[in-house]
Amino acid sequence: MGEENGLRKNNPLKKAPKRRVSPSTMVVIAIVISLLFAIYAYTLLQQAHNKSTVSYSTSEEQAPLEASELLLFAEPNSPVARIQIKIDKEECYTLKLLESGKYDIEEYPDYGVDEARIASMLKHALSLQAVSLIDSNPDSIEIYGLLNPKIVADISYTNGNSHRLLLGNTIPTQASIYAMVDNNPAVYELKAAVLSSFNRPLSSIHTVRFQSKIDTDAITHLIIEKEDERELEIISSENDLYLYDIIHPFKWHAHSVRMTEEITNAIGNLKISKYVGKETSECDYGFSEPKAYIYAADTSGNILTLSVGNEVANGTYVKIDNTNDVYLTDTEQLSFLSNATAYHLADQFTHLVQIDAVSAVNIQSRENSYHLQILHASQNSTLFQINHINLSEKAGRNLYQKIVSLQFDNVLIDSDSSKSTPVYSIDFIDILGNPITKVEYLPYDDAHYAVRKDEECHFVIKKAKLENLFTLISNIVMHAGSE
Repeated sequence: MGEENGLRKNNPLKKAPKRRVSPSTMVVIAIVISLLFAIYAYTLLQQAHNKSTVSYSTSEEQAPLEASELLLFAEPNSPVARIQIKIDKEECYTLKLLESGKYDIEEYPDYGVDEARIASMLKHALSLQAVSLIDSNPDSIEIYGLLNPKIVADISYTNGNSHRLLLGNTIPTQASIYAMVDNNPAVYELKAAVLSSFNRPLSSIHTVRFQSKIDTDAITHLIIEKEDERELEIISSENDLYLYDIIHPFKWHAHSVRMTEEITNAIGNLKISKYVGKETSECDYGFSEPKAYIYAADTSGNILTLSVGNEVANGTYVKIDNTNDVYLTDTEQLSFLSNATAYHLADQFTHLVQIDAVSAVNIQSRENSYHLQILHASQNSTLFQINHINLSEKAGRNLYQKIVSLQFDNVLIDSDSSKSTPVYSIDFIDILGNPITKVEYLPYDDAHYAVRKDEECHFVIKKAKLENLFTLISNIVMHAGSE
């Protein structure tokens, strides 16, 4: 019996009881398997990468090249005459050296190249140093991206020499690129900055500054046309460059401070944020029906023209100097156009005339008329009479100041009143006896008179201002006559 139990106990054919694997053990096993698979996959990727980019080492270790051997070309004593740039076989243009020493685009004369934007390209075109030699004679250059290079630069110099530079793929593990030079079969490593220097689309090297050198402190003629509004035309005063006259849509003195601070300064401070490209029929920039058009000329004969097109998310399209070059500018910089109206820029003084040019002022109401005589005896002395009654110089100047200080209060809405008979009128005579200007005040509503100047009505003035002025003149005449 005991022997039988022993045989049963040690029977090799008897199945052992099943043992359960704990969940934590299974997680550990899964992680280990995942790690092993990741290591294996990484090894395969590295082998594939090495096979596609060609290892830097060969069966025999190469000695590092000297710096002089990595100098691909150098033309230190001869400027670059031309660089033809081809980018991804899609864009091609040629930088050409002008007699002035500046560069322009051969295919587009007077393109306006920004010299700062091509400085690094010219630097590398004069001297190019490789980082290392990749392969002196590769079986294939396709794996380097040099069969269909990103950039082809054909460089020629004033001494007659020339070079061709091919720029291919970037090296994945380094901030550098593959390159070939001239007819040399070797593939080199160059710094990525070289690619950045030559990878310049035509639009990126266009100047973003205004071409016109207009002096906004000396503007003599300004025209602003806006969508659905009357044209505004302003000229500088014949007597003072810093004073302006509106000549269209009506004649009136312009507000000199508003003109300077809101309009001419804004035009002078306009900045271009980006060059967009040439205007084409395929692109609708809004210039077929521009939002605004600006013409400005200065005392030196310089002229600026600016067409304002559509507004987009990052600015507003503009064209400068009647070219087909389209730019973007910050929309906020064009906000001055909202103030470019004759009504806003009109001087609020209804008849601001300098006393030195005046010999007499005729002041008329329906009941009374007054004649203020001004005699310029010398530079330091002026004599005044009103209705042939002498006034002291102080009293005469104070009265003249009251007359020319009248300011309108609002824009006239009902133009029918312009044909009414005036209630008051004031006209100025120059020192030669010729009329300077005449302003009439016509019935308008219970609180205002319409202001008619040079036969046109555009503004209204409060009645009280005229009534107070004529009361003052009447009192001056009454007291002066009693003395």
